[in-house]
Amino acid sequence: MSEMMAAMGRALGALVLALALGASAARAEGVGACAVLDSPFGLDEIVGKALAEEPGTPLKAGFSVKRAAAGERVTLFKVKVKKDAGGRALLFYDTETGDRVLPVQPTLSLLEAYDLAVAAVESDAADTGAVVLKGALRRRLLTPHYGFAIADPARILTFARVDAVSGEVRLGDGEDLVEHAVKKRLKKKLRRKRRVRRLVSGDPICEEIDPEDDAEDEELLDP
Repeated sequence: MSEMMAAMGRALGALVLALALGASAARAEGVGACAVLDSPFGLDEIVGKALAEEPGTPLKAGFSVKRAAAGERVTLFKVKVKKDAGGRALLFYDTETGDRVLPVQPTLSLLEAYDLAVAAVESDAADTGAVVLKGALRRRLLTPHYGFAIADPARILTFARVDAVSGEVRLGDGEDLVEHAVKKRLKKKLRRKRRVRRLVSGDPICEEIDPEDDAEDEELLDP
């Protein structure tokens, strides 16, 4: 009987260890808060790194989940500093290595992106005469792009997004924008409900919980 109990104890211990390792691996592969929890660096260390590069007063510090060019989500530490020399700086650091992550710089000019957007719209419409109504560079840490509002040859409003590095063009219409806005609101409500459920159930928090970068933060990505 004692041998059977010992064997059961060993089996139970192995099961607990397997579950613990599995949970740890799942958390390590997560993004957002779980990526920060698994980081070998504390937020105080990252703030220290930021102030060594940009002396000043830290205004806020935390983490941000960014979309990389390949489509995957990447979690980074984010520190905003009021510089002693004047102005503000926004610095990002890798949660695994602690290395500084610099903004990806555009390789295409506005006019080059303009030509690619017009060509894509005219190709899609199988006609010429597309007119660009407005266009601008959207600063993103890892995925800078140009956004254009274009009237196609049939005077239908089309939106073109041109990758500022690869030149890849994605087209959409007004309905796409409305659908995107609706999905964004629904995702926000869902995240809020999940947070409430986690407070009750104790589930781990492994998703993005920081807000979108504001307009000022986007401007701070300029070199």
